[in-house]
Amino acid sequence: MRKKFFDTKRIIVTFMLICILTTTLLSIGFIISHAKHDCVGENCPICVQINDCLNTLSRITGICCSICMSFGFSELMTFNRSRVEPFSQRKSTLVGLKVRMNN
Repeated sequence: MRKKFFDTKRIIVTFMLICILTTTLLSIGFIISHAKHDCVGENCPICVQINDCLNTLSRITGICCSICMSFGFSELMTFNRSRVEPFSQRKSTLVGLKVRMNN
């Protein structure tokens, strides 16, 4: 059951990553290919589309940065908590306590 959950989660994350990369690459490609177009003035449909692509790229960048920062923060807090945690509160095992079991 647990393996199936992680496999499903991995598929969903991979699909989301592919969607983000595709959106980014297509937006950049459209901006590059239409950078020098014959502008018709105000309310030019190509200019409006370029602005939409730029807005999409800025949103994706913000989302990716916030995800990376939150992941890094959570990893930092996990690392610090495991190193600062007192020995008495750690789970003790027989091997950890070096208990001799002689009969």
